[in-house]
Amino acid sequence: MGMKARSSLVFATLLLLVLNIYPTLGELKLVIQFNRHGARGPIYDLPDREYWNQFGQLTPVGMRQLYLLGAQLRQRYIIDQKFLPEKYNPDVIFVRSTAVNRTIMSAMSLLYGLYPIGTGPDLPEGYPKERAVPPINFQVDIESLGDNALPNKFQPVPVHMTKINKDYELRAYDADVCPKATELAEKTYNSDDFKKIDAAFKDLYPELANAFGIPVEKVNPFMGQQMMDNLLVDYMADKPLKIAYKSDLWKKLYMLYNIMMIYSPYASEEQQNLFTTKLYADILKYITAAQKGSPLKWVTYSAHDTTLNLVIAQLKVTGWSCLLSNYLEGRYDYFYGCPFVSLFSSSIILEVHSDDKGAWFLRFFYEDKQYAVAGLGDIPLEKFKEIVAASAVANFDEACLGPPTPTNNGGIPTWKIATLTILGVAVLGLAGVVGYLVYSLKKRDSERERLA
Repeated sequence: MGMKARSSLVFATLLLLVLNIYPTLGELKLVIQFNRHGARGPIYDLPDREYWNQFGQLTPVGMRQLYLLGAQLRQRYIIDQKFLPEKYNPDVIFVRSTAVNRTIMSAMSLLYGLYPIGTGPDLPEGYPKERAVPPINFQVDIESLGDNALPNKFQPVPVHMTKINKDYELRAYDADVCPKATELAEKTYNSDDFKKIDAAFKDLYPELANAFGIPVEKVNPFMGQQMMDNLLVDYMADKPLKIAYKSDLWKKLYMLYNIMMIYSPYASEEQQNLFTTKLYADILKYITAAQKGSPLKWVTYSAHDTTLNLVIAQLKVTGWSCLLSNYLEGRYDYFYGCPFVSLFSSSIILEVHSDDKGAWFLRFFYEDKQYAVAGLGDIPLEKFKEIVAASAVANFDEACLGPPTPTNNGGIPTWKIATLTILGVAVLGLAGVVGYLVYSLKKRDSERERLA
């Protein structure tokens, strides 16, 4: 092959690579956005909890983080791209949160940035303001409202949620939602992989024990994860730190934290596939609706680090084994081929596009950077469906909740039948005793009357 032919072949190969990895033009149809809640109080019982009185609650710093994220999304999708309407439209936007205070308040803060003061509605022109009042006696000044429905034209946006122990989309990794999660996790905790993680960081344990004032025998990868979580909480709150920020020990502990944030709840593909089954089905539902012309353009999931980390791990954007390899090779200042797990107010964006030929494709963004999924920057929708189908657990209920309760032919659980039978026998027995007592008393009274 001549030099010119080889050059042409190299150029063609590079062109194909670029076309596969980098975005092509297309019309944006739907945005599915995940965010982790903002900075919160601590959730682990370690000595530095002495600084706090509201454990696990969203802090003012966290509110500000999500407001600014919402403001940036407004700039990108409302002002620059003109994708979302200037005014809130309930047919266009749907917001879902887990039933936890910090995620609900984070969703509200984000929406305040997406639709800020001044975007809310006015009363209809000429509407009699004295009619827009509650049916009570009150002394509130209504004239200062002017025509605004709410002060300063504030725009409320509804946030939807489901019962926390039934949240199979956003919290399937939680044992309260999927009882089988505990059993699956115990398998990974007793594995050689876990021993490898423990051995890699064992030399840190004496320093960590000294920093937190706890016995060294209590330090392990799980405790290290909790220590770093509390350090990040204290850092965001500008509290005193038990380990110097960005010191060598901090960086190494942060690597352990990143590894364990994936390994601890869902180290195996079996876990990752199970815990994303219902979530991916939910996402495909919205994409299918968009293909059929639904007016819905935006879905927000306000959730947790364990939700976002699950998505980036299951889609192979990052992984605990990649992070561990980097650490063992002395690379722990920043990621090499596998990004770190989500921080407070981190965001994932899944953009759904269609091109001028009617082909639909997806783009995946994490922390505002586009990542390839299955080696593709623009992921054909059919390819994404293949990924979802390959990972979906068909018998989800049994895999999540355990084997179904045995039932009789009528579909009534056997334990209920047994319980009702025992109760029935007890009631009949009690009725017999009462009947006998009544009969005995009547017989005694009758005998007394005969002898009187």
